[in-house]
Amino acid sequence: MYQKSVLFGIVTVMAVSTAAIAVTATETFDTGLGKFDLVVNVPGGDNDFGFSNTSYAGGDAGELGGTIARSDVARYVADGTLGGTLTTNDEIKMSGQFKLNNINFNGRFFFGYFNTANIADFERPSPGLGLWFYEPGGGSGDSFRLRICAGGEATGTGDPPHAPQNLVVNFNLTLTPSGNNDGSGSISANINGAEVTVNVRANEDVYNAFGLVVGFVGSSRPDKVTAYFDNLKYTVFAIEGNAFSPSPADGRIDVPRDAILSWTPGEFADKHDV
Repeated sequence: MYQKSVLFGIVTVMAVSTAAIAVTATETFDTGLGKFDLVVNVPGGDNDFGFSNTSYAGGDAGELGGTIARSDVARYVADGTLGGTLTTNDEIKMSGQFKLNNINFNGRFFFGYFNTANIADFERPSPGLGLWFYEPGGGSGDSFRLRICAGGEATGTGDPPHAPQNLVVNFNLTLTPSGNNDGSGSISANINGAEVTVNVRANEDVYNAFGLVVGFVGSSRPDKVTAYFDNLKYTVFAIEGNAFSPSPADGRIDVPRDAILSWTPGEFADKHDV
């Protein structure tokens, strides 16, 4: 089990076993960013996204979102713990809802798994696994072209499904490894009922964060979009039998003394020491 305490502004989480298993973390942003407490370069430039006490993406008030614009540096809000690193040799799942408002944007942004040490071109994390929102065009009308990507592979820029404005979109992605231990496999996705499959070739993707990343080199244009995400479920690692996904994250510094501690209970656990 986890034993948690706040001491001198540092969150400490202690576990007593070492067997790591893949589990599903949940984030609904009911009272704040929760596990998404890795915030880099936001707000900044014309970008201003994070916790929003709104319900555009559905459900109760509280979601991740705000204004997205071009940027000459990577900007993101994410769960930067994940219990370790994941690769395309792991079965990885992510699901939730999003809504785009006021599309006036000739740029790109990303939502999903990425590596904070390797965001190469600011257009999308490389490596990255998830939803790549590609600027409107190519027959998509006023909708973003939604590309499903992993391991350097992605659906085509003009291929549906598209992500229209003013519509709540439900998404569900599953990466299934081939078993060859070379990163290859396939992604199956359901975007508001539209089925998409992407074959993933051998790769060396490593993911250490999950969240919203924006950027497109050249920030002089005034293009913007507002985007919101909620009711997220995603794969992380946890110590078998222990609680996982603590908020604030394990080892986080400068934590307020009145911070609200939360975690996802371990399977079969009848109590947790706090």
